[in-house]
Amino acid sequence: MGKDLELKIKELEETKAKLEESEEQYKLIVENANDVIFTMDFRGNFLSMNKRSEDISGYTRKELLKMNARQLLDRGSWKVVLKGIKEIIFTKTYNIDELQMRTKNGEIITIDARAALLKIGDKPYSIIVIVRDITERKKYELALRESEEKYRLILENANDAVISVSLKGNLLSANKKAEEISGYKIDELLGINMRRLVPKYYLPKLLLSFGNILHEGKFLQTNVPICTKDKKIVYTEISGSLLKKGREPNVVIGIIRDITERRKYEKELNKEIDALEKYNKIAIGREHKMMELKEKIRELEEKLAEK
Repeated sequence: MGKDLELKIKELEETKAKLEESEEQYKLIVENANDVIFTMDFRGNFLSMNKRSEDISGYTRKELLKMNARQLLDRGSWKVVLKGIKEIIFTKTYNIDELQMRTKNGEIITIDARAALLKIGDKPYSIIVIVRDITERKKYELALRESEEKYRLILENANDAVISVSLKGNLLSANKKAEEISGYKIDELLGINMRRLVPKYYLPKLLLSFGNILHEGKFLQTNVPICTKDKKIVYTEISGSLLKKGREPNVVIGIIRDITERRKYEKELNKEIDALEKYNKIAIGREHKMMELKEKIRELEEKLAEK
């Protein structure tokens, strides 16, 4: 009987030691986490928190333990948290994105929260919450959206067609000007292969240009004929650049300028230049003949004076 009791005491002591070791490991993980980790009751009162909570909030742990989550959140965010507190008893977990939190120095930061219900036996005890500061990420996302919007406005209002093409020649994107030049709607252009947009006689040059861009990274081609949707030919000037993802070629960005009117103007100008050159030759010829005639008249007048 005595030996059995000693054995049970030993087992309990070993279990206790393992629990203490496990608890110590848990504390180390929580205390050194990059995210805020805290517990609160069902009214939002803080019960415990890690070191990161002090870093983000600006408050000491001693101050936070006397506070309620409502004091750190704006009105809208607190309403969302209250809803989560009510629902977590049934859902066991609750995720809340983009809450607005006020730090001790008055700075507003954006946080994401992941909450889980803690129980003792079957009885809900408290809520554990993991919070991540996403303020910088939101700034980057906003800057990215603004940059994308500027890029979109530039593309949509560009005087040239701007397209992106896969390495197989399939159109991936196109702006409004591409519609005007080709006669196709953007939805019709997407996925279409560039081979369908040029006459058959021009295909070898097109394939050669695509081959060259893989080696040189860019190309410029003038007088490129484009077949429009209504079977007309539009002459263009195309410049292309190869974009890479990492070290691998990824997509070709092409800028297409309609030079059809410019070609017509150049042809008309060349005709005028040819006409002027012909007239100039005739005029020079006449001038030369007039000079010869004047010289003969002068010679005759001199002979007549001698007699």
